[in-house]
Amino acid sequence: MAELRQAVKAWGHRVFFGAFHRSGLKLTDRLVSMLLASQSLLPEGDSRHWTDVEAWADGIAQALAGAR
Repeated sequence: MAELRQAVKAWGHRVFFGAFHRSGLKLTDRLVSMLLASQSLLPEGDSRHWTDVEAWADGIAQALAGAR
């Protein structure tokens, strides 16, 4: 990730955890995630905190507006 950030001259990087979809996993990982114990730890769906995502995006918009 560091090489990509440097190549595109990114101002910042943030990961928003909370989205999990079993369909994107390899077969063995999908089988493990379907075990009863795993299902409570890895609920499927999108539970990201969208207010955090929007605040981050707003910060980018403000920085870009100020860079003009």
